[in-house]
Order: sequence, then C-alpha cells, then structure tokens
Amino acid sequence: MGILRFILPAVVAALGVIHTSNVCAGAFSDGRFYVGGGVGYSSYGSLEDLFVDPDLDNEFDDTAVGFGVFGGWELIPRYLSVELNYVDFGEVESELSETIMSGSGPELYITAMSGRTTTTGISLRGSIPFGDRLSAFAKLGISSWEFQYTYEDEVFLNGDQYEELTSKYSDTEDDNDLFFSVGMEYRLTEDLFIYGEYFSQQAEYSASDGSSYSWFEASSLMAGVRWQFSPPPRSSSRKKSDGTTKSSGSRDVTACDERFKDVSGLMCRGRD
Repeated sequence: MGILRFILPAVVAALGVIHTSNVCAGAFSDGRFYVGGGVGYSSYGSLEDLFVDPDLDNEFDDTAVGFGVFGGWELIPRYLSVELNYVDFGEVESELSETIMSGSGPELYITAMSGRTTTTGISLRGSIPFGDRLSAFAKLGISSWEFQYTYEDEVFLNGDQYEELTSKYSDTEDDNDLFFSVGMEYRLTEDLFIYGEYFSQQAEYSASDGSSYSWFEASSLMAGVRWQFSPPPRSSSRKKSDGTTKSSGSRDVTACDERFKDVSGLMCRGRD
C-alpha cells in the first residue's frame, strides 16, 4: 500500500487533535515542538522465511546498520507527545550456496540476496520523568512499512559459469502494521537530550501463493539526540490611563511608595 495514502490522513488527524487541544485546554499552550535522530544496530527476525528454503541448511545474515529520524509535538509537556517517525533498518545481504553432484561433475548453485526495510508512521509517546534530567519513554504507533529485496542466482558446472542460467529478480512487500519502542533519555541542556531506544516494527505479509500469511520483525537498538524548541516567552500587557501599556503583574512606582518616598514625608502627607 502507498505510504502517502496512510500517512497523510494520519497527519491531518494528529494536527486536528493538537489544534483542538490548544483551543480547549490552556495547559497545552506550553507544549514544544522537537526533532531528533539516531543510528543503531538492526536485526531481522524470521526474515529467512521469505528468502530461504527451510529444507536447506544455510546461515542467513540478518543484521545491518540502520538509522531513524522523528519529529513531534508535546500534548502534555514532559508526559505525552504525538510523533512522526521514519526508520531505515539498513540493508541485509547474504549468499547461500548448494553443491549437487551430477554425472557431469559438481554443480554449484549460488543465490545472492539483499533486502532493506523502511517504515514511516505516527505514534503516541509517553514519558515518565525521574527528576529534572532522566526519563523513560515508550512509543506505540501504526506505520506503513516497505521491504525491497533482490535475488540473483548463478550456476557453475566444474567451475564454469552458466551464463544462460544466471537470473536476477526484485520485488517489494509492504503493508500497514503496529510498531513500538522503549527507551531512556537524559537532558544535557534546556533543549538538548540524548537517548537510547529499542525500536521494533512488526511486519505481516501474504505468502507468494496468496494462501497464507507470514511475518518478520525488524528491530533496532539506536542511540541519538533530540532537540526541543523552546516556546517564545509569553508576556501580557494592559493599558494604563494615559493610553500606554505596562506588563501584567507590575505597578507604577511613585515617590510615595513606602520604599521610595522622601525622607521627610512632606510630599506624601495626606496621601497615606
């Protein structure tokens, strides 16, 4: 399924929630926009079911280096946010081989495979502060994921390659599924944070014959930074009798104020 077909309605809905919240609840006006990103070690669980014949005894390399970026808005400062997330779990590459003895000699079959998973989604992020600097967080959301993969088959007989039997095939699996993450975050400055996170994308897809469904999990241990944009200072003012304005909460200072009136008090007699 197309990413935009899923993401755009989700973004519109999220913005509607934020707008309604800002109008109806003054506490949300203190929320702040933030962005961030990180890199990490990715792994694919059960991905070999898509690539490898289970009857063959082969080792499948299912690890890679991935990265993620995100942006969000605090609905309830320090506790609840809505986020847009994009994660690239990196490319996995493997080469599987099988040798079969025939009357003409040994036949070597090599299959080179590569694949990459990306996911784009929207989530709610909940945080639990432990003091002013340390906090734990978790995300739960729905995403549109895509797995692009390529097969390349080669056949060798007695060490010579059969060019006519060399083939290359590419395809894509995609769908919408849940994802989640858990992590810890530490505040370095007023606006800068560092974090560590475990991010997991669940992915279910139809088998090639269309008769059943299979699944794999793409996950990543990431570390990164988050930058939070401070809101502009709020100031309220009110008009004075002469038409000028002064900040709310302040007052005019005169010579008759207790702290500033003249020593003799002559100027303020009759005004106390």
